[in-house]
Amino acid sequence: SEDSRKCLIGHLYEGLEEHGLSTFIDNGRLEKEEDINKLFEYIERSKIFVLILCKRFA
Repeated sequence: SEDSRKCLIGHLYEGLEEHGLSTFIDNGRLEKEEDINKLFEYIERSKIFVLILCKRFA
């Protein structure tokens, strides 16, 4: 369900932030090309990233 997805992502986000790791969640708000380019810039500079895909929201 959407609530369990939000709960899982929320716990993961909070845990990473608590350990000093920068995080980003795309809530479907990236629309402008500059926003998407900034996202790709952050991904390229990252040492690690976690990608979570949800079939329902693809």
